[in-house]
Amino acid sequence: MLRKIRAHDVRYVFLTNGGGTHEDAKVKSLSKRLGLSEDEDVIRNRVILSHTPMRGWDEQIKKNGTVLITGSHPEIARKVANEYGFARAVTPADIIAANDKVYPFDNLRESLHRESRPLPDGKVVSNDIDPYSKDIPADALKIDQILVWNDPRDWSLDIQVIHDLLISHRGYLGTISDKNGNAQLPNNGWQQDGQPQLWISNLDLLWKTEYPVNRFGTGAFVEALKGWVSVLVRTGVWRETAAQREPRHRPAVVVDDVVDAIVWAMRNEGVDVTREWLANEEDWV
Repeated sequence: MLRKIRAHDVRYVFLTNGGGTHEDAKVKSLSKRLGLSEDEDVIRNRVILSHTPMRGWDEQIKKNGTVLITGSHPEIARKVANEYGFARAVTPADIIAANDKVYPFDNLRESLHRESRPLPDGKVVSNDIDPYSKDIPADALKIDQILVWNDPRDWSLDIQVIHDLLISHRGYLGTISDKNGNAQLPNNGWQQDGQPQLWISNLDLLWKTEYPVNRFGTGAFVEALKGWVSVLVRTGVWRETAAQREPRHRPAVVVDDVVDAIVWAMRNEGVDVTREWLANEEDWV
């Protein structure tokens, strides 16, 4: 049928919300599934993936900007981005390879994050940067755009890095914008300080597999990222002083200690608990 359609010069494309691979790889797999030769001009150059439109981004952005990219296989996603023209594509693996203190809990360094590259242009991720200073070191890593192409595998690391960038000053990793939480600004100051934009190529919450219950897709990852709620305890790192009555980065709530934080979180999820009940050891048996 496809050969007949092609022979009559009928225009058609193969459109999918999948991604994380190159269009040519999808052409190869689709041709095999349909019993077509890869040499036939039936499918080639007619496949559109979820991130294919990013091929058409402004050349100056692709040539001069630095993007963070992640997906099911970040290194493959980076190679596709490079082929699209994104000259400076950074993966989360690059960041933790440059500074393992960014995320000290990573257990996938010998598998998912095994492949990494040096940060572009000699940039670094430093532990010595002042998060609130506007005096940014010249070699500090700056991310201009964030690209999530399909179904990230390491949600924890990816959410941490993306969150860091969304609250940053102008996309410099390791900084925190002093506009965050400012009620006098649009969106209470969030994403009002030149932070990188977040681009999601596929927002499917669920997808179908051979398993009888649908599996989480990229949309679920996005919901997890959106659901980030910060609770600050007064017994933690921050201390209220006469000069600083409130933390610079305003959390959802400030509580006295960890027990109060757990009570608040459980109540926020609809569980009616008290501090006294939570502290009663007999109720935990």
